Amino acid sequence: VYEKAAKAAYAYVVISNNMKHVHLNVCGRKFNEIHQMCDTYYNHFSDMADYFYELAAQSPLVTLDNPTRAKEHCEDIDVETEKEYDFKSALMCIDSNIKLAIKYISELRESSDMRTDVQSKVDDELGYLNKESRYFIRRRLKEPMSSDNDIEMEAYAYNDLF
Repeated sequence: VYEKAAKAAYAYVVISNNMKHVHLNVCGRKFNEIHQMCDTYYNHFSDMADYFYELAAQSPLVTLDNPTRAKEHCEDIDVETEKEYDFKSALMCIDSNIKLAIKYISELRESSDMRTDVQSKVDDELGYLNKESRYFIRRRLKEPMSSDNDIEMEAYAYNDLF
């Protein structure tokens, strides 16, 4: 369980930094929503990385690497490098990172020697991440259908400009 906690900590550091990168590079429609969302995720993943590091450090058999080298311990997580994220690309990036977090937390959850206090925390985290990915992000990505009335109002407003 302690080795898997260390892996989760490394993954969460990379994901946290990815959230900060999107936070700093979001632009366009719904800028404030994405900017604030990424800040919230950044803080969440950073706090949880600390929890997992402290859990892993409880074992004298686990040697923790410097968090700046976290990427070396979770090669399947890409470091985000885009210069700009619009609403859709930001949400898709967030979702893919959350799904990777779910993968690492699920591996930790499957540990046969899991303590009940850790199991409860991990279960809460899985519930949170699944709800974010399967409900909130999916709902944000779904574009509402324009009604005929909306199209008429847009045309009316457009014609008023000229």
